[in-house]
Amino acid sequence: IGIVKVPKSLVQSMTRWVSTGHANFMSGTHSQTGEDRLHFYTTSHAPVLNDAKDLDSGAINDGSEWVVWTEYYANMSGLLDHWKKGGESGMLPEFMGMTTMGGGDAEA
Repeated sequence: IGIVKVPKSLVQSMTRWVSTGHANFMSGTHSQTGEDRLHFYTTSHAPVLNDAKDLDSGAINDGSEWVVWTEYYANMSGLLDHWKKGGESGMLPEFMGMTTMGGGDAEA
């Protein structure tokens, strides 16, 4: 599961990376059959709330959003295969550059 709190300035870029780039990577490199199969993959996003414990509190005014993706594998070797393929894909620098881990503003 990936959960990233994204400032308004990066919402479009992060959503594109997750919903297009990462989704295409997943569909192009991960099998849905066999021992290491991917059972489930989805992406979503939602506004950051004023009070995270109160769904009626409304979205904060700064336009930030949560961007989320979920992956379920048949076993641990499926996840390890994903990490290997992800590392080889060349996609991680763009993602990391948007997050605080890589000097960006999105909180991963």
